[in-house]
Amino acid sequence: MKKLYDQLMPQREAVSKSWDSLLLNRKKEWGLYGHDFGLHPLNLAIGGLIPTRVTTIGARSGTGKTASITTLVEAAGRVLNGRRAELCVFTWELDPKLLIDRIVCSKAGVTLRELNQGAKLFTPKFMETLSDAYADISKLPVVYQMHSTDISVVRELSLEFAK
Repeated sequence: MKKLYDQLMPQREAVSKSWDSLLLNRKKEWGLYGHDFGLHPLNLAIGGLIPTRVTTIGARSGTGKTASITTLVEAAGRVLNGRRAELCVFTWELDPKLLIDRIVCSKAGVTLRELNQGAKLFTPKFMETLSDAYADISKLPVVYQMHSTDISVVRELSLEFAK
């Protein structure tokens, strides 16, 4: 078993990796380093969703996490440099169905209230639009974990997913 200290990365190695990354980036076309979040200000701030990294979005209820995640999940369907982002969403506040509902609303141009309470009023033509939206969303590379808030389970799943 390795000693914990042996698992640390020395500064010289970290600098070397950063330099190598810079040289690689000089060969790329201009654009985001990571995948497009779908939120321009967030892309500018952090360079997009960085491949192989765990990104955590957390805040109190009602602060816009789901609205942000909705855009992020939609953006996951895009291909960047031959790769799509894959998302593992840990959701303990909302059922994934509610996130899907919000994405459908965004794609189809209806409110959540119309989707939940006014669905009987939708025309057959609009039902086709909704069906197409659901079909598109079902192909997105997203999985959900909503059963355990145990930090050990979350850590283990995160590490396994990142691999």
